[in-house]
Amino acid sequence: ASDVYKRQELMEEAGLPKSFSILDSEDQNRVIKRVIKSLELDDATWQPAQAQWFINNQKEEGRRKAKIKSSASFVEEKMVDIMNEYQKVCDQEGLVDFAEILLRSFELLSNNNTILEHYQNRFEHILVDEFQDTNEIQYLLLKKLSYNRKKVLQEIQRSGIIISTVKGTTNETTKEKEKTLWLALQKQ
Repeated sequence: ASDVYKRQELMEEAGLPKSFSILDSEDQNRVIKRVIKSLELDDATWQPAQAQWFINNQKEEGRRKAKIKSSASFVEEKMVDIMNEYQKVCDQEGLVDFAEILLRSFELLSNNNTILEHYQNRFEHILVDEFQDTNEIQYLLLKKLSYNRKKVLQEIQRSGIIISTVKGTTNETTKEKEKTLWLALQKQ
């Protein structure tokens, strides 16, 4: 096996079609509006922006399909229906949103140790701008890529970098987790 992975091989391994389009936030919202209409839901009641938040939040938490409790409300169940139909449309039309790219990247590294080891060894340092704003899937990707290494760098300030350990949360409702950052100390 080659030590260098070609983009097409990685795309196939990640389940991406040969030709796909990346959705920005506005494009994603338009697809969600189409989905809501195709499900014959009232877009005043089932607002695309709320569905977009729900979909992105599920993916950012690393959930392929929305995981709702058996005691889920009618609204939660409908949001799952919208999410599932949205993903079906995206898959059929070769569309990928940003949260999907992150989720597929994480799944690729989780399911293929050869690729994971390749990228763990490929990068000597990983620069993370605004680490405190990372979501769950971004944090899990960083953790995977920097596993057992002192390679994760936080936002670099012009005057230099300080070695620190940061305790943070991934969002308002999640459990607190310790995030250890190893920062290189180099003054200009």
